[in-house]
Amino acid sequence: MELAACIRRDRATREFEDRRIDRSTVEALIDAARRAGSGHNRQPWTFVAVTDPDRKDGLATFGSYTTPLRNAPLGVVIAVDESDTRYRHEHNVFDCGRAAQNLMLAATDRGLGTCPQGFRDREGAHEFLGLPDETRVLMGFAVGHPAEEESGEIEGVAKDEELHHPGRKSVEEILHWERYGGE
Repeated sequence: MELAACIRRDRATREFEDRRIDRSTVEALIDAARRAGSGHNRQPWTFVAVTDPDRKDGLATFGSYTTPLRNAPLGVVIAVDESDTRYRHEHNVFDCGRAAQNLMLAATDRGLGTCPQGFRDREGAHEFLGLPDETRVLMGFAVGHPAEEESGEIEGVAKDEELHHPGRKSVEEILHWERYGGE
């Protein structure tokens, strides 16, 4: 798929078909993620793939709005390595965000959907996943084949009530020239 089309097609997928994702596809998604650039080529990320339904349920307890994680065939968690204190946390998080975007676009390119998942109890998720002390859970993703029909709800609430915007903001709304409010 052409990159521009892939970007336009990518969206949060909250409902999935009951179809597993094979190991080679998971590895291809992580391969795409790891190819993201990073400051000083630090590559400050670690990925944990979770496919066991009980493990996904357990992981989901550390977040909110995690029904997609429970229902998708694959959960992926990105943890950031903070062992090298010469670099600011914000830079490492930005670099992991670049890897996350690669993962989401690679999934879209393969006909898969993703839904970012936050964790309100990152320390609990960290312990649950058995991550090393120098890493910190950053975020997760539900990954799977999108359901043909969606319910129109997010965690039991109508989408139009839950979402801040019914679509994407226009370029004109968000682009400013030379300074905010310019042109």
